[in-house]
Amino acid sequence: MTVDDMGAELWALVHHLFQKYRHDPRKAVHELALRTHTEWPTEPDVPLPEIAPHVKQSSWYQEMCSRHASLVEDLRVKHQRDVADAKDLVLSLYPDGCSVSEYSEALRTCAAVLPCLVPSDSIDHLIQKRGADFQERGVHEVSCDELVSDVIEDLMIKALTPRQWWCRGASSIARATRMGVRSMPPTLYIEYERPAGVSRVRCIHLRANLRPNMPTAQLARRLATTHEALLSEAQFQSLLIRCQRLQGQIPVSSAATAPPTGTGVQASMVALPSTTADSPSPSALTARSSKPQKADLGLLYRDPDAALENVDLNDADDVTLQEFKEVMNERFKANVVRPGDPGYIYDKRVAVAKAAQKSEWDDDSD
Repeated sequence: MTVDDMGAELWALVHHLFQKYRHDPRKAVHELALRTHTEWPTEPDVPLPEIAPHVKQSSWYQEMCSRHASLVEDLRVKHQRDVADAKDLVLSLYPDGCSVSEYSEALRTCAAVLPCLVPSDSIDHLIQKRGADFQERGVHEVSCDELVSDVIEDLMIKALTPRQWWCRGASSIARATRMGVRSMPPTLYIEYERPAGVSRVRCIHLRANLRPNMPTAQLARRLATTHEALLSEAQFQSLLIRCQRLQGQIPVSSAATAPPTGTGVQASMVALPSTTADSPSPSALTARSSKPQKADLGLLYRDPDAALENVDLNDADDVTLQEFKEVMNERFKANVVRPGDPGYIYDKRVAVAKAAQKSEWDDDSD
């Protein structure tokens, strides 16, 4: 099996999924299709693969090989000037090639002057692979053409290949419909349709990964890398922050001893409860400045009153803006008086005091 047909990264994902779901290969196929945005075609005479190498017998494999080859060709065209410069560079450094004993140093020297950053593990892997090939063939010299090919195709083009290339420009085959969280143990729920009209639920358990007050950006990035077919990084970060907010509402003693409630998925999908906060002290209110303050997500959870006072949301990112809006909506719903509520007055009228001083806005103008 060669990794050049659809790339080492995708082959690594294939092996990972079939190892993870080795007792139920159908789940591996389902997850592989979801993550690569490519439906797995059902073919009458071709059974579903049970181990990773068997995917080569599927139409999915042919599709991914075709997409990978197209991507590589696009990279060559897009970076043709850099490719030409790299070729000239290798030819100038090693016009006659090199010996096998010099190959490792030659490869590292050429990689160091390429216009893109080549990971050291990629260089080490190529040296190991080519070393075994040289030994099997019994060669002692590496031609200039071979060296050029190794530097450009195996180092430069692969370094230019974007991570998770199979997601670029592809539409997801699933559609997320609802999201929910549970605080103890911390769990994210994503309800999605695949195919249309068929609902499924994905549970992401975060018992060892999410703690109250910890930064969520890195964890959201990791989750988006794995589950990008369902939610974006910003959506994951919003869910993580919600989960942290719920964790902060549970007393430490009860969180440590009481079993989690609402274990069903449906219970996790309902609207999150309103947050409550201690009232700020008069001295804190006096100390606050009347100058507009930037939206601070951490302050919003520590002291919502302080965070909402004269806040300027113009420069807030999408996640911060959404969280502030939710808290504002919760405050509004908590204070609104509806028909039937105590204190509700139909057609309430208030007398407005006469202005203490004249204003130019009071003057009629023709």
